Amino acid sequence: MAGRGVGRAARRGAAGNPALAVEAVGFHPCGPGRLGCMVTPWFLEAVLLPDDPFLWAEARDGDPLPLELPSGRHRFTAARMGLLGTLAAIPLASDMALFLDAEDARHAARLALDTLSGRPAQAPSGCPVLAGPWP
Repeated sequence: MAGRGVGRAARRGAAGNPALAVEAVGFHPCGPGRLGCMVTPWFLEAVLLPDDPFLWAEARDGDPLPLELPSGRHRFTAARMGLLGTLAAIPLASDMALFLDAEDARHAARLALDTLSGRPAQAPSGCPVLAGPWP
């Protein structure tokens, strides 16, 4: 989960995407805190850092945190970060080989943030936008 997941993956020698580095993307005010994404060679997660560090003080690692955002209700997971308090996270991708480079991963992070924040997502230029309904 978030920062600890990076350390665990690196220690156990998990294969990550060598084209990626650990990077925070797009943190902005949203709901009860700041919403952004963590891009790493091993995973991509949306993370909500609460403005009040004691907001989820009673939550244990892995506890579900159903939170209301502009896009609706989402099920985050609690991640205790020691002195930093507890943050909320949603895993977005665990196979980072899907991304060709850092810009590709950043774009996926921004699309996820647009969706969670209730903003219309923008497709990259030259990329067709597919419309439903889906079977």
